[in-house]
Amino acid sequence: MGTAALPTDQKPPDDDAPTGSSDTSSETVGDTDAGVVSGPEQARAGGEQDAHAPGPDAKPLVYNGKSNALFRLGLKVTLLTVVTAYIYSFWGKTRIRQYLWGRLTLLGDRLTYTGTGRELFIGFLLAMAVLVPIFILKSAMDFVLAGRDPVLAVLPQIFLYVTLAYLAGVATYLARRYRLSRTLWRGIRFGQTGSALYYGLLSFGWIVANILTLGLINPVGSVQLQRVRICNTWFGNRHFVFNGRAGDLYKRWLLCWVLAPFTLGLSVIWYRFFELSYFVSRTGYQGLRFRLPIMKRDIVRIFLPIAILYLAFVITVAVCSGLAQWSAANNETLISGISLGVIGLLFLAVMFLGRALVLSIVVHRFATMVADKLSISGETNLEGILQNMQALAGSGEGLAAALDVGSGVDIGL
Repeated sequence: MGTAALPTDQKPPDDDAPTGSSDTSSETVGDTDAGVVSGPEQARAGGEQDAHAPGPDAKPLVYNGKSNALFRLGLKVTLLTVVTAYIYSFWGKTRIRQYLWGRLTLLGDRLTYTGTGRELFIGFLLAMAVLVPIFILKSAMDFVLAGRDPVLAVLPQIFLYVTLAYLAGVATYLARRYRLSRTLWRGIRFGQTGSALYYGLLSFGWIVANILTLGLINPVGSVQLQRVRICNTWFGNRHFVFNGRAGDLYKRWLLCWVLAPFTLGLSVIWYRFFELSYFVSRTGYQGLRFRLPIMKRDIVRIFLPIAILYLAFVITVAVCSGLAQWSAANNETLISGISLGVIGLLFLAVMFLGRALVLSIVVHRFATMVADKLSISGETNLEGILQNMQALAGSGEGLAAALDVGSGVDIGL
């Protein structure tokens, strides 16, 4: 099977170029007739063999992380974050990503994460320089409008919500750009172009649309935002494409929307995994196509342990709270003290063990599932891909860290 050599004169567009378009003239995602890319040797011109390439039946993505190692790492990061009054969190986040990226092998070569804690810390300080004036302005508006018309009195709160919602979209896009620019494969960087300010405006617009339609329009917004993200994603000097359609998602979304109140929102988790699988199947890269079939049992296996722990936590807190109130009303100080003590210990356990448990259970099992199920088909000339020459940002994710968005349990899921 020959390997098609692709042009190498393609360059990333300027940040001011229109975003959200996709060139799908030569890429039909999900073509099952294409040959499966099972190793780097199929991507080299002339069929040249790579000494480190996997065999023809090897999985394209291999993950060899350990659950217990992630638990210890998560616990260490949490403890040092508490001891250093949150400062170590930036270095801890970097350490977690270095561990996970370094245990993912794509077509025989490991991914590398080159971000640093210093970059994240500087980015956080710069973000605070943006957010602090916003909160000062909101407080000034509260002072000026205090005691006036009730309608005017809510304006400061509306201003704060609107501003933070817009900035959350901007922060999510900037955080993704930073993570991609610090991710290398075969020494070549990933990257993201496009305007974060535009993406923030688009994201805010879909938030408003979802509120006005009670969420019924969600698939349209999800597809449009995904198109902007993927079509501005690059590996080296070649970009990805996306050809998803909202109509393909609506049947599942309407079912999820109807069931959400009766499943306590669990149907939303099921839908998000379906959406992820669909988005992957509609993503292409220079002749390569991807598939990630996800079964219901995969979702159960990933989330059931955490769901059981969460349910046990909620029930225990509710029971202890009820005992505390009853004992206080009946002057049973011993029972009240024990109940409040148990609640305090539970919250301490969540604070110290939460990150470690999520990393060792949810993140580890999710990475394992992706590695087991991801398939890549088609052909391309990986040797023809040149380094992405886009300038690297000096700091990263500061706004996302300050707003607690777009970082996905420290790794950016």
